[in-house]
Amino acid sequence: ASHSLAGPGAALNLKALELQQRGQLDEAAALFHQVLAMQPHDFVAQYSLGVISSNQGNPEQALNWLTGAVAADPSNAQAQYALATTLQGMALYEQALDAFDRSLTLNPKYMEAYNNKATLLHSMNRHLDALKTIL
Repeated sequence: ASHSLAGPGAALNLKALELQQRGQLDEAAALFHQVLAMQPHDFVAQYSLGVISSNQGNPEQALNWLTGAVAADPSNAQAQYALATTLQGMALYEQALDAFDRSLTLNPKYMEAYNNKATLLHSMNRHLDALKTIL
C-alpha cells in the first residue's frame, strides 16, 4: 500500500488534509497535486482528490482519482466504498455493486456499504437481493 503519511509527501498530505477538513478544498487540492508530482501513486492524495471532486460535483474526475486510490491500496474498504458510491451516482450499477462487494469483503461490518448496496439493488428492481443484503 502506498500511503504517504510517511515519505516526502507526508507533511504536504497532513497540511492538505487539515485544509480539506476546514472546507478549503481548492487549497487542499493544490497540495494533493504537489504530493502526486512527487509520488504519483500516493493513496491519500488520490483518495482525497476523489472526495473533493465528488463534493464539487465532478463525478468523472472523482471516478479517475478513486480508481487510482483503489489501485494504490486495493485493501482499503473506505476507498472501495467511495468508488462504489461514485459509480452508483453515475448509474454504472453493475460496477458499483462489484465495488460495494469488495468493500464488504474487506470490512464485513461496513453498515453504510450494506445500506447503499441495498438502495442500489432496489433501484435496479432487485428487491429480494436488497432484502437479503440488510437482513
